[in-house]
Amino acid sequence: MTPAATESAGTSSNLELHAVGRGATRIVLETGRRSTAAIALYQRVGYLPYPSYVVGRDPRVNRAMTKPLGSSSP
Repeated sequence: MTPAATESAGTSSNLELHAVGRGATRIVLETGRRSTAAIALYQRVGYLPYPSYVVGRDPRVNRAMTKPLGSSSP
């Protein structure tokens, strides 16, 4: 991974730890379909495709992703 990707993955991990500490059991996020670097990063750290969670979002433009949180995450 590039230094920027490594830093982004670390930020993701910190956010996940914070979410777990607040009682969250999963994270759902959204990014643009054209943001291939972001999608690749999220996939590398365990995020999976998720159905759109906002009514009216265009799946040709937006990509929702989710990651379960727990003892094995992040």
